Amino acid sequence: MPRRTAMVFVFCLMLLSFFSLNALAEDQLDGTDILVIPVGDHEADLHLDEEITYTWILCNQGGDRYHIGLTPVINETIFQARASPTYEYIGPNQSDDSCKDVSLIVTAPSDGGEATVSIGLSIRAINISTGDDFEETFYTTNRLTGITHPADPEGKLFILFWPYDNPLPAPLDNKWGAFLVSFLIWVLLAGLVVLITKVFARAVAHTETRLDDMIVEIMKGPIFIMIVISGLAICLGIIGLPSDMAGLFDTVFGLVMVILFTWIAYKLFKDILIYYGRILSAKTQTDLDDRLIPVIGKVGGVVIILIGMIFVMQSLGYDITLFLAGMGVMGLIIAFAAQDTLSNFFSGIFLMLDRPFEAGDLIKLNSGEVCRVAWVGLRSTKLYHMATHEMIVLPNNMLAEQRVVNVTMPDARGRSSITIGVAYGTDMDRVKKVLLDLVKSHPNVLKGDKQDPVFRVTEFADSSVNLKVIFWLDAVENKWRVESELKELIDKRFKEENIEIPFPQRVIYMHGEEKI
Repeated sequence: MPRRTAMVFVFCLMLLSFFSLNALAEDQLDGTDILVIPVGDHEADLHLDEEITYTWILCNQGGDRYHIGLTPVINETIFQARASPTYEYIGPNQSDDSCKDVSLIVTAPSDGGEATVSIGLSIRAINISTGDDFEETFYTTNRLTGITHPADPEGKLFILFWPYDNPLPAPLDNKWGAFLVSFLIWVLLAGLVVLITKVFARAVAHTETRLDDMIVEIMKGPIFIMIVISGLAICLGIIGLPSDMAGLFDTVFGLVMVILFTWIAYKLFKDILIYYGRILSAKTQTDLDDRLIPVIGKVGGVVIILIGMIFVMQSLGYDITLFLAGMGVMGLIIAFAAQDTLSNFFSGIFLMLDRPFEAGDLIKLNSGEVCRVAWVGLRSTKLYHMATHEMIVLPNNMLAEQRVVNVTMPDARGRSSITIGVAYGTDMDRVKKVLLDLVKSHPNVLKGDKQDPVFRVTEFADSSVNLKVIFWLDAVENKWRVESELKELIDKRFKEENIEIPFPQRVIYMHGEEKI
């Protein structure tokens, strides 16, 4: 008896020393004194038809005898699994049969693509003395990472989605040749799809609408890339990448797909939805939609890019929930730290909605500067200063808070006037005729349709009778040039007509003296 006890003790020491690395992974079967010790890693990368055996050691730490039933638990039918043995008896502690090893044998399928499946071993323990029943399942992770089994040097030829035995001659009668030929088939398929797309584009080029042409132009490039990348992902399974490299490629594949779909969504939104939105808004009687379309175009583009960035973060393995929560906190911080930037942003939106001016309009600022609006953005507005040939970048909040005169509105016409003084005693009828004839003769001055120049006597000043001629211009930007040209003509004509333009003068009388 002591010899048997010593053998059991030595056996237990050997087990403890052999499985010391897995000590932290051992588990207690719920409700029993049975210790479940996993042997080695319980996750593996498998190729087609490959088989792996997972082992546990069951040791009874109590004094009761148990009947052990073993059943594989599998939810995915692509893998096969069986328990070995299907049942066992475990004796009480320190008996010859107090420790038993059990196995779960997993077999990969003979065809199919990459997959990850959890397969468990259900251990059911029945206390023979009391009849109590206890059960718990211990799971393994199985990844089908390659189409070709390592023992198959010829590899599988993967035609589209189905693997076939490699019938290729040398030097393609191996897994690398199978990979190359399979990938070329996918590239040819992608090229065929692009060719069909181009033929379809020519067919729809004669239709009345440009919608089909625009969709074809946007989609043909991404479709080619998607097919090639998908084919590469499938064909790499022929080689059988290690799990770390397969995981890296999956990440890159997901990242490329997210970028492609984001790009497609952005182009469809900007080039099609906004394009046709502008066409439809131009046909409506209200101008509210005309104001909303540019704002929706800019804000919508930013939103699509932000959503794409969120999915990029997810494809890289980051938790979106934590990211969104962090974005909320960051939003509050940014709202306080970037008040001026947000003020400019919302001011830009209000300027686009209210449209006090638009690109191409002439506006007059509080400073008296007259500028042409070059571009209205979400943060700033660019103004071209015509007098100095400079581009002024003005923050939107500063522009929204000041008084701005839109010289171009309500239409492109301009109205101007010239004031001039003549000497007392001058024939007003002659002066009126000369001024009106000069103004009407200018090519940029409008005539007819209640737009004829108007002559007015405005003031009897100390040294002159002040006159004003008011006229309409064909374009407001011609105002300063036309005024200058008309003043030159008036000065020249008045000299020819001997019409005096007086300067200020005083006549002084002294008592008892001659007139000075």
